[in-house]
Amino acid sequence: MVHLRPIAQGWAYTAVKAAVFKMFEYLQDDNPEWHVVQIQPGVIRTELNERFDIVGQDDPALAAQFYVWLASPEAEFLKGKFVWVNWDVDELKARADEIKNSLLFKVILNGVAM
Repeated sequence: MVHLRPIAQGWAYTAVKAAVFKMFEYLQDDNPEWHVVQIQPGVIRTELNERFDIVGQDDPALAAQFYVWLASPEAEFLKGKFVWVNWDVDELKARADEIKNSLLFKVILNGVAM
């Protein structure tokens, strides 16, 4: 699945994540006037992550700043996409047309839209 590595004994979590991604994609399609973007908030230190030996490396402020930018007209090209807050905003903007007009940042199965 795009952007999610396999999680040992985590098949249910991964399956539910895929279903939620598609649910919000369909919600966006049914409501084209909305600006739905699915977000991975980065890898932030939490008690839950520590239980799975996941080391937090992202600052929560980064996520907050990304969300503010994402709500701006400048990020309109990400409508209906799935993004991580720790991606380079300048690079995303430079590739805006490519991202908007492709399957980039969509949840797909082996290159076929679900």
